[in-house]
Order: sequence, then C-alpha cells, then structure tokens
Amino acid sequence: MAAEAALERVTVDGRTVAYRRAGAGAPLVLLHGGWSDSRAWGPQLAALSSDFDVIAWDTPGCGGSDEPPDGVTLGELADAVAGLVTALGVRPVHLCGLSFGGGLALAVYQRHPELIRSLVLADAYAGWGVHCRRPRSRPGCNGHRPSSPAHPGTGGTATCPASLPARRRRTRSRSSRR
Repeated sequence: MAAEAALERVTVDGRTVAYRRAGAGAPLVLLHGGWSDSRAWGPQLAALSSDFDVIAWDTPGCGGSDEPPDGVTLGELADAVAGLVTALGVRPVHLCGLSFGGGLALAVYQRHPELIRSLVLADAYAGWGVHCRRPRSRPGCNGHRPSSPAHPGTGGTATCPASLPARRRRTRSRSSRR
C-alpha cells in the first residue's frame, strides 16, 4: 500500500487552503463530499498518480484548510478552488467532484470556465431546481426549494444546468430520460 500523500498548503485570498498532491501529467483536481476532506481521495491519489498530477483539496473548514468566513456561499467556495488552481499554476484542469464536491465543481465551471478542461461529477448534488428543463422564470420552479441550508447562497440557480453555456451542456440520452 502506498504512503498517504503529504498535506500541503497554499494561501488563497488570505486564507490557508490545504491539499494533497501526487503524480505527474495532466492536472486532475478532486473535490470531496460534505463532512469529509482530502483523505477520502487516498485510493484515487495512489491509483491515478501514474497518469495525472492529482490534487485533492480540503474545502475551507475541512481537514487542514482554514475556516471559511461566516456566511460563505457556494460561489465563494468555487472562487477558492479557482484560487488554488491558479496558485498552483495547473490550468486548465480535469475537475472531479463527489457529492457536494460535484455541485461545487459545477459552480467552479459556471464562474471560471477557462480553468476547466473536463468535469467528472460523481454522485453529485447539482442544486435545487435541476429538474427544470428551461431557465426558471420564478424562484422554486416546479415546487423545489430555491436554496438549501447545507448549501447556503445557491439561490436555487447557482448550479442549475440550464444556467450553463449551451456549448458545454450535454444532452441526456433518450434512455436516461424518464
């Protein structure tokens, strides 16, 4: 079994952001789920490091990262991911998010598309309102909650696929529509 990647740190907007890094190649940034940290990606750091420069971050408030400011929004966390990528000089990146990290990955793409080479969303939360097939004309489209206490500041549309530029949106296959 490979040794756990050491925790490294960088300063982004005056706050410490911790991450683990292994390998060489195209940059792959891993965003963990809620109530977790970069250690959750240990097996992937080991397995993918022969092909990628794998970077697993600690969301502010998790692992070795500083606490976020009070009232931090998903957009501000996305800016912190962008700050990490920029500080490490590894753009554009393959960005992979697990669960909450998937919603965060979408927010990073929405706010900083120039940083993203590809997105991988695993067991992802994409925000309330993703069931809308067109941009919403009113809050709480189709009766869905416009925001979530677990993801403050999303406003219900921060990561809605309908808000992504059409050139990057992919159409679901017929078999996945139900």
